[in-house]
Amino acid sequence: MILILNNGLTLEFHRVCGYITRPVRFWNGAGDQFTIAVCTVTFVTSFFCQKSSFQGHFSSEISTIKIKTMTKTKWVLDPTHSKLGFKIRHLMISHVSGSFKRFDVQLETEGNDFGKSKIKLKADIDSIDTNHVQRDAHLVSGDFFQIDKHPVILFESTRVRDLGDENLFVQGNLTMKGVTLPVKLQVTFEGVGKDPWGSERAGFHVTAKINRTDWGINFNAALETGGVMLGEEVKIEGELELVKQEVPVPA
Repeated sequence: MILILNNGLTLEFHRVCGYITRPVRFWNGAGDQFTIAVCTVTFVTSFFCQKSSFQGHFSSEISTIKIKTMTKTKWVLDPTHSKLGFKIRHLMISHVSGSFKRFDVQLETEGNDFGKSKIKLKADIDSIDTNHVQRDAHLVSGDFFQIDKHPVILFESTRVRDLGDENLFVQGNLTMKGVTLPVKLQVTFEGVGKDPWGSERAGFHVTAKINRTDWGINFNAALETGGVMLGEEVKIEGELELVKQEVPVPA
């Protein structure tokens, strides 16, 4: 639905029935586009609607336009106080752990409401560290991550839900070795505080479980005593400290 106002503003909205409380877009006379997070428009006179299409004519005057704009705030990773690690079963009796020395996480929130976050993560494969040089070299080879063709791991959230008690449920797409699949993360919000220099920080503990073979990481070897050298399940764990940027990002 398009409505052209006397002052040259053009509004686009999905439903015109007295009050509009859904996000709308509007343009000024120069063609600049703006997004309004909450917009309430009150019509004084009536108009005509049809369920299948809108073909009627209406005339009205706008008595009130109340606009409340929201801002989205960006949070960036403090890598010196963050860790992204993993653990996999070894020889059926123990676990081998490793981490990524270079990774980045960015959050976009509405104020400090982390239940409405957008999350992006990127980890560099060549920064993998299992405390064993030969093993690290094997992990970046074609048997595992194939770094020459797939140098990074990517994650992007598709849904974030606040479960209460400082717990968040995060769904998103994980891309490894050229394969993108949905995954679920369990996130604990550790709180918000200010550092000695006045910057606002937020802490999170993240866990997840994936099956590496779903992403085509299939290398293994049979053991003489039965079983295999490596488990298929990989446990992921992260400790993240994020810093709030000073300038909010407009919605």
